[in-house]
Amino acid sequence: MMNVTQHPAYTLQNTLLIPAHISSLEYTQNGVLILGSGELLQLVWNRQGLTLEDDGSIRLYRLPDSKVVKAIRGLGSEVSSIAVTGPTSNGFGDMWIACGTSVSVRGIRGPRRCGCNTS
Repeated sequence: MMNVTQHPAYTLQNTLLIPAHISSLEYTQNGVLILGSGELLQLVWNRQGLTLEDDGSIRLYRLPDSKVVKAIRGLGSEVSSIAVTGPTSNGFGDMWIACGTSVSVRGIRGPRRCGCNTS
């Protein structure tokens, strides 16, 4: 059996280094990579002992560039899932974000310089 890493169709093209672990990702039709993560905010000592508090964030990249073009922070919990729908009647889509026990939707506006601005 052929190893996937040896197959010419699966060659490494790019690597992004992210400041927090990646918990979810979505790739859109217009070449935007959306990464969700949980960022460690602080260690808290309470009656249950030492606990970690994290806060979710979303980072958007316009590939092949490796610079963040949009970041959404303070989502309240680690991002567990991202889904992009669209285009809607305004020509763009919506980004659905699952964090902890909630799901929120943000409209994708654009295009500006990156084509992936969110409201």
